[in-house]
Amino acid sequence: MSRHRCLKRLIATGLACSIAIVGLEAQSWPVGGRAAGMAHASLCNVDVYAAFNNPGALGYLGRSGAGVFYDNRFLLPELGTAGMSAAAATRRLGVFNLAFLRFGGRFFNRNRLSFSYARTFSPYLSAGMTFNYHYLAFGDMYGSAHAFTGELGVLARPTRDFSVAFHLVNPVRQTIAAFDNERLPALVRFGIGYLWAGKLRTHVDAEKDLDRPFAVRLGLEYLPVPILQVRAGGGTGPVTAAFGMGLRLGPWQLDLASSYHQVLGFSPQAGLSVDFGPQVQKEMRRNRSSSSASEP
Repeated sequence: MSRHRCLKRLIATGLACSIAIVGLEAQSWPVGGRAAGMAHASLCNVDVYAAFNNPGALGYLGRSGAGVFYDNRFLLPELGTAGMSAAAATRRLGVFNLAFLRFGGRFFNRNRLSFSYARTFSPYLSAGMTFNYHYLAFGDMYGSAHAFTGELGVLARPTRDFSVAFHLVNPVRQTIAAFDNERLPALVRFGIGYLWAGKLRTHVDAEKDLDRPFAVRLGLEYLPVPILQVRAGGGTGPVTAAFGMGLRLGPWQLDLASSYHQVLGFSPQAGLSVDFGPQVQKEMRRNRSSSSASEP
């Protein structure tokens, strides 16, 4: 192994473990290949991964669906994140979602099991909530820790093309370890999105952790033909650039992406999802977009 790769592995592993121990990584990092290709500017995205990114967006799902994803930070197996999400969309009761996420390897890993519920209150407003169970394992010597957290999300659509989103994570700052009163962070996120001429989506998200600097992310999604999506984005906290693409084949959606950190390098991501069951909202059927069967 080259000296450069050894140094990168040591820096990245130490950084990721530090982040995970304080709970940031375990708590709310946006996931999914589509979100990754847009630099995680994902608050306004309506897809099965909204359970991780903004539960308020789940209410606009037009059909039930399921998806899996994998994120390999800086090409290091120890920093891999894998997960799944399954949503059941009903005509009258709203949308129910069950999701699971795992980060890390043998000596450190964190696991998150989530249950979400969302519904629309009008064609212009959807709101949802998520209940999370976090389990962190620190290897054979240091034991484990667990905690419960909650999230609230809202997605408003004043017009067909304009979206406004709000996401509140762990407002009570739940304790994860008694030592030094270690707590999971509280996050406040706000986003806007606009669809230009039915071809270009622009998303801007802002995020504030009470213990960390303000972060901003910009994501773009271009729809040149009905089955193809091309994505790019960038953001701060840390400074990264991202690019990706999506392919829609009937009910199946394949998303590939990679982000780039100027010191630690590339982080590839991939996701595969499928929609199934009847269409449950007539409004979705009239406004359906080619980028995703769940995205109006």
